[in-house]
Amino acid sequence: RVICLVVLMMFMHKLLRIDAAMKFPTSATFGADAIHEAFMRMEADPEDAALRAAYDNLMLQYIYYHSWFTGRSDECPFAERKCARDFDSHLFWMGIMSTDSELLEAKARLARISPDAARRWGEKVGALANPRAASATPWEYNFGVFPPQVAATIGMRWDFRCLTSAGSYERLGLAFLAEELQAWGLDFASPCPEDLRRSERRKYSPRLNVTQEDFEAWHFAFYFDLRPFVWTEAGYSMLTTLFVCASLCVASMAFANDANRLVVHPVEDMIAKVEAIRDNPLTAVKVADAEFKADERRREQRAQRLSRSQQGTVQDRLRGLAARAARALCFGRSDHVSSTNSCVPPPSQS
Repeated sequence: RVICLVVLMMFMHKLLRIDAAMKFPTSATFGADAIHEAFMRMEADPEDAALRAAYDNLMLQYIYYHSWFTGRSDECPFAERKCARDFDSHLFWMGIMSTDSELLEAKARLARISPDAARRWGEKVGALANPRAASATPWEYNFGVFPPQVAATIGMRWDFRCLTSAGSYERLGLAFLAEELQAWGLDFASPCPEDLRRSERRKYSPRLNVTQEDFEAWHFAFYFDLRPFVWTEAGYSMLTTLFVCASLCVASMAFANDANRLVVHPVEDMIAKVEAIRDNPLTAVKVADAEFKADERRREQRAQRLSRSQQGTVQDRLRGLAARAARALCFGRSDHVSSTNSCVPPPSQS
């Protein structure tokens, strides 16, 4: 029963808890909206270099801000500054989702980042991540760097094609965890979002200036790896379970002790006395005498404790009165106080 109660408590605790991410919009949501808006402006005028550069910069900033490899590094580029390691979710797949293969190809071709922009951004961020090169003006938030083999694919390889688990949408985009990189802490390749469990990933997509019809036709998709958060949450859940089990065990033992002391033992004593009187009615006299003597002993013990307490209080008061009288006598004869502030007898009069 106790095990069932603990399991029920853990199950209900999980269901009745609100996700902290629902408190405020996250950077993943805001960035997805900004990227979609920049993409729509660029799509309206593909020949405008300024619009193309704005879109590339937003996309690269989003990628580096939520860098999976910086998040799994041992420390931030600058120990006193923040980076993606301070958070428990990181980008591991991004691209386009659509129900139409031709539309998917066209949108992904236009959404692919310019190789030159990706190279320049990587060089800029690499310089900022070098303490010796940027120690004079480090940013409050540092992006970190990508492995060279992954950084080279940001502006080139948008060719990872994946179907959703239901098969209704097709994805085409860039996978940052496509290959295992033991030196960077990547020991499990995830070329598609479904390679992670449903609880270990979360999808973010644009919501502003997007109609329902356009969203169903195609939309950007950004998948984040939540495994560090899930691992931490699982550890705290296990500690919570252990704490609840220990609390229930202590409470049950305390309840059993109180029940034995207040109910079970008195009832057992009463039954034993009744059975003894039934067997020998004269035993009732002995039982009454024993209870009377026990009551007298308890009464005497209480009286002795009260007497000792009162005696100690009287002695403390007498000592206090004596000390105050001595101080008053000394202060009244201040001309006969020695250099050590103690009373001395007055000199004899000749």
